[in-house]
Amino acid sequence: MTPSSHHSFFRRGLHASSLPRASTLFSIVKQEIGKATLTETGKKVASVRRLKRTSGKIYDYKGNLPKDGKDPESQPILGGILAVTCHWKRDPFGRYFRKALTALPAVPIEDDHRLDLGVALSAGAFEVGSSPEDLLIYDQSTALVGFFMALIRKLQPLGTALAMDLNIWSERLRDEQ
Repeated sequence: MTPSSHHSFFRRGLHASSLPRASTLFSIVKQEIGKATLTETGKKVASVRRLKRTSGKIYDYKGNLPKDGKDPESQPILGGILAVTCHWKRDPFGRYFRKALTALPAVPIEDDHRLDLGVALSAGAFEVGSSPEDLLIYDQSTALVGFFMALIRKLQPLGTALAMDLNIWSERLRDEQ
């Protein structure tokens, strides 16, 4: 379940911050990528990264419980932005974009605003390497496929997504009644 689906799935007034997380990816959809939207997206990504994460048990095809689920702390939450346009028309992912991206706080870890990838369909896409200065940029003609490849490349080493701990989710539902 993605973070944004919590609000549509739970209609009983549960507060999103009280819900457990099993997410691997959190993305924000905006009309335009600019300094303000990068900052806002970074803040929202950091708020998701601060939430308590859980992982349920993993069962095999016979219903046996071979092992517990993954440790949520060992699996990072990727942060991204999806947009139609980019504020910087002349040089969409140039100096001003890079300055705004590298200004996002990455430490301490509980306040990590860093973005891992993004796309502005009319301008291009970006993928952050080992540091915000290490950027792979795709131009407008390859924006969508570049973003898709970047997303798969980031998700692939993470392996299987964390399993939802349905017992914790059920407890939260009962507690709210």
